[in-house]
Amino acid sequence: MQPGIALRTNRDDAPYDLEVRFDKREQTIDGWGGCFNELGWVALQSVSPDAREEVLRNLFEPGRGLNFTICRMPIGASDYATNWYSLDDTPGDFELKHFNLDRDRAILLPYIKAAMKYQPAAENVGSPWSPPRG
Repeated sequence: MQPGIALRTNRDDAPYDLEVRFDKREQTIDGWGGCFNELGWVALQSVSPDAREEVLRNLFEPGRGLNFTICRMPIGASDYATNWYSLDDTPGDFELKHFNLDRDRAILLPYIKAAMKYQPAAENVGSPWSPPRG
């Protein structure tokens, strides 16, 4: 077991100290992750299939690399979409009769499925991002 690591400040205007203690467990971390986004998948499409698989393994495969287990998926366009969209762009469609996942089926879902090949138990959280127009 390693001794605790104390990080101390030498400044009076930074009153807090951080001490990392390896001898006492205070909390449990459920997992680590990132965000699936369109530009990430577009970037992965620009490399060879072998290079893309290597990146995915390094991000998601247990016992290797980052081992991401919790990720976020934007609902509608995020800052990293190729352009703005929502899942229902029909003004006044409060019953969501025109709700459509085709764009996510083309870009985000293949990205998530590629990651789940290496981390099938990953948790994916949908995060509302871009509301419908009108």
